[in-house]
Amino acid sequence: MILIFSNRNNQYYNKYCIQPTISSTTGAQICIGTTATLYAAGAGLGDVYKWYDAATGGTILKTSANNTDNGFTTPVLASTTDYGFR
Repeated sequence: MILIFSNRNNQYYNKYCIQPTISSTTGAQICIGTTATLYAAGAGLGDVYKWYDAATGGTILKTSANNTDNGFTTPVLASTTDYGFR
C-alpha cells in the first residue's frame, strides 16, 4: 500500500498496488530470426507496465504510456530469451 497526497483536494488517500502476473500463455513456438509480441494484463487506471530484459532485475526496455499500452515487441530473437514486466 502507498500513501499518496492529492493536491486537488488536499487529502491523503491509500493506493493499493498489485503486482501484475502472467495469467496465461499460448504455448506458441517462436522461430529464431523473428520477433514476438508479448502482452500483460492487470494494471489499474493510472498505472504503467515496465518491460525488462530479464525475468527479475534487468534493464528497462519499455515503459508503457498508460495501463492500456500493454504490449511489447521483442527485437529479432536469436536464442531463448527471458523478459519480465512489473
